[in-house]
Amino acid sequence: MEGLQALEVTTFAFEDLDGALRDDSPDQFVLVREVVVQLGLLVLLAARTSSSVVAFTPLTYISSAAAETMRARVAAPRGVSLRPGRTVSAPVTDLRLPSGPPVDYLVPDQEPQLTWFLRRPRTPACARVDEMVQHGRCSVKAIVVTDEAAGTAGMTLVQRPEPQPAINDVVVRVHASGYVPTETEWPSTWTDRAGRDRTPSILGHELAGVVTALGYGTTGLSVGQRVFGLTDWHRDGTLAEYTAVEARNLAPLPGDVDFTVGASLPISGLTAWQGLFEHGRLRAGQSVLAHGAAGAVGSIVTQLAREFGAYVIGTGRAADRQKALDFGAQEFVDLETDALDQIGGVDLVFDVIGGDIQKRSAALVRAGGTLVTVVGPPEVRPANGQAVDFVVESDRAQLTEIVQRVRDGRLRTNIGTVASLDDAVATLTSTERRKGKTIISVRP
Repeated sequence: MEGLQALEVTTFAFEDLDGALRDDSPDQFVLVREVVVQLGLLVLLAARTSSSVVAFTPLTYISSAAAETMRARVAAPRGVSLRPGRTVSAPVTDLRLPSGPPVDYLVPDQEPQLTWFLRRPRTPACARVDEMVQHGRCSVKAIVVTDEAAGTAGMTLVQRPEPQPAINDVVVRVHASGYVPTETEWPSTWTDRAGRDRTPSILGHELAGVVTALGYGTTGLSVGQRVFGLTDWHRDGTLAEYTAVEARNLAPLPGDVDFTVGASLPISGLTAWQGLFEHGRLRAGQSVLAHGAAGAVGSIVTQLAREFGAYVIGTGRAADRQKALDFGAQEFVDLETDALDQIGGVDLVFDVIGGDIQKRSAALVRAGGTLVTVVGPPEVRPANGQAVDFVVESDRAQLTEIVQRVRDGRLRTNIGTVASLDDAVATLTSTERRKGKTIISVRP
């Protein structure tokens, strides 16, 4: 099967399913959306119909042309009850390969079979007929952006089709979503990994909610399970009533942790954890300069560093002094009035500000120390240390460590404004200075 390519578009036509799938249409066309090479066989995964899942066992004929179309004519066995949970197979009676250039295909020994896995319809997200959109999918509320030049000012609350899970995905009913004010400045908000425009884009990448559906091959999570986590930067986000996300990016959310708290943890918690321990290699007895110590990330940096035996110097504005100290900073530097260079050398600088503050901080790093930043490559590097610029990644084990610290009181969240999804546009476009993490309560 070397060199075999996945079919981008493959359509099968069904002939007479005894009205099992749709009474008003004896011929039903199902678009096969995914193609998987598994255990040396090609498996075609079909899109869901309104009341069933149609799956194909390995076929006799496999096309290697990426954009070609195959059509198979099958007949359902008569007199067989197609009730939920019943599996019924029928042979492919006529398979037509596309004409044109030569097509490679394989012919296994077994006769090709086509199998229906019927199930009970899933309860849709919408409850009214006027909320339905084309193809029978429900619409859900979401905050989107379409114009990069407009940035945050271009946010709108719209109706979008309910997301469907891809392979290894889950669909989550979002209860709370976090938001980072710089999201409209990220290239991934506007383009996919191939550089193609992906607008309108749904904002937000942190969530807490409940799993409502599983994609093909998804393991480790179950329908009805409470989860929280960080979604892919290049996919639609979490400022919506439902979102589709890879299961590996989520962790179980314990029942004694509120959804609002859960949504405040992924980016801030993982950024702090990875910056301190993976990139900063923090050890007990070292000193940490935590910029923005009263902010969403800085407050967690301060608490984790203190827990692991570090001496923490927090920075910020004068109004942030007491809050930073309350979160555990042992000293505080007012960046507007105090002399930053008077604090002496430190082993680790955790930078969330950039610019001139970052440049001045580089000179404070001791020999063998590290400047860790999340705002882009540093312009000035420590003379005898290293500089690390990183982008946070989702990690289930780390999320579990973080939420356990919240449960047992070792870690406090730093939640600022909480607003409803209907009020999200006004809240997120406000020019007022944000204090703490902004959370959108999608489902109170």
